[in-house]
Amino acid sequence: MLRTVLLAALFTLFSGCASDSTQVSDADIQSDNQRLKAEAAALRNEINQQKAELEALKGK
Repeated sequence: MLRTVLLAALFTLFSGCASDSTQVSDADIQSDNQRLKAEAAALRNEINQQKAELEALKGK
């Protein structure tokens, strides 16, 4: 849950940066994009694991 909130905060922060007039290199953008994709994948995996644990507990 905390990771989800942090990820949402990061998206909000980066969306604010996107409207800033400062120049950001394409390599920096791609690096941030890859990092965010990895974080999102980790969050999806964690959510799927928690769902599986919940279903296992419901089955008992």
